[in-house]
Amino acid sequence: MFQIGDWVTQYSVGYWQVVDIKAKYAEEDSGYGKQFWKKGEQIGKWVFLKKAFTPKMKIQIRSECVDGEWCKIVTDEKRTEIKKYFADHPNDWERFCNTPVVIPPAVSSIWMNLSDDQEAKVLQILKELPKCFSRAELDQQFEQRGLLNVVTNPPTSHILSLSCNPWEVGANAVLTYFSPELKRV
Repeated sequence: MFQIGDWVTQYSVGYWQVVDIKAKYAEEDSGYGKQFWKKGEQIGKWVFLKKAFTPKMKIQIRSECVDGEWCKIVTDEKRTEIKKYFADHPNDWERFCNTPVVIPPAVSSIWMNLSDDQEAKVLQILKELPKCFSRAELDQQFEQRGLLNVVTNPPTSHILSLSCNPWEVGANAVLTYFSPELKRV
């Protein structure tokens, strides 16, 4: 397994440095093949990466968070080449070190068919929600105000976008959402 500071490749081409590692938990009972897991069980690692190079060793700095299963440690020869490049190009090393790791949140969408009155109720619910909330908490608010029947499949009148970071889970490995945004479509 790799550690923070290691250089790796992953499914997005290029050479990446591991900058953080967080536990990945099963969000539900599930499985495939001969692997099965229970909700809340640790099933892997989220790996935060900062890209330094394209496959042709051209400098290209950006960041991603991926499942650790996709990451492979680079060869000793490639690690030596990376170190040599940065030793010969200290400005690029400084730029790489000073570029922050920015991982945009994932977005989950809920399609809704709303009248003007129902839209006002949903907007009020969104104002009253805590800063971070679970989908069950949101559904409970919809149910209390008679709005469960407005969640549907497209075509619809509105889309409710919920942001989350897959590595941030609450009790029982439940995803926590934030920054809800309702838009007319």
